Amino acid sequence: MKTTRLPLVMLKVFAGVMMLTFIAPLSSYAEATGTEDKKTPEKQVEKQVEKRVEKTPEKPAPKNVKEVGEVMADQLYAPENCEMQIGFPKPPQIQRKCGIGPDGSDSGNCTEVVTYRMERANPPPAQTDQDKKDSPTSAAPPSAPPPSSLSVRVTCQNYTPSQLESFNDDVLKSALEQMLKEQNYQAYSDFAVDTTAGLRRASSMSMGVNNDVEHLYTGQIWKGEHSLFTIEAQMLGPSQEEIEKNFVAILRATHPKQSKSSPKPDKGVGQ
Repeated sequence: MKTTRLPLVMLKVFAGVMMLTFIAPLSSYAEATGTEDKKTPEKQVEKQVEKRVEKTPEKPAPKNVKEVGEVMADQLYAPENCEMQIGFPKPPQIQRKCGIGPDGSDSGNCTEVVTYRMERANPPPAQTDQDKKDSPTSAAPPSAPPPSSLSVRVTCQNYTPSQLESFNDDVLKSALEQMLKEQNYQAYSDFAVDTTAGLRRASSMSMGVNNDVEHLYTGQIWKGEHSLFTIEAQMLGPSQEEIEKNFVAILRATHPKQSKSSPKPDKGVGQ
């Protein structure tokens, strides 16, 4: 696997993902319950991440243009049997997978597999005057790069308290490592494990270039009192603003369930 340094825009997205992965869910919960602490370890992580990213001035948004990448509140996936919730910009696909009993019928052991995908085409690179001089007139115009895509996969399975006890931190890390291997990725940094809103959470991250295709991937496993929630989210292809904003927005909308009075995600566009 070939790994190279990504451009600044990808590093900025990586920094945003790191902050949202480790900070946003806990911050949302703390704000909703009035228990926000300015000296939490998550705040320290945020400061360390900010040091890694070059500061660049933000361009003002064009007038009469809505910001893309906000998660729509009415596309919330929060099944009763799960202690987690996640928001999507549009309805995801939900497939119910069930085990087969000895007689070939439904065993009753079923799991919902939630998938979301979006893809955006990329224009071919513009030819400069120098390119035109260097290339013969009969040369074919540059081809368009591969499309950029975002894919998310979510499962939430029920377990008894005694079964969940066997999912210790080492087991969660091993599961994350296997998820990375299935994608042929390598971890960007050590796996992180912490407790957020009463749930144990393990996280992994991978970024780089695999077979000449840029990727940014994160895997998370949340262990509650009666469920195990797993999410895999990845971007593939060249940097694309709409893809990146939706990637971050979905992670921002992934957190433990809150009370009905908790803030809801904003509506958005781009779909």
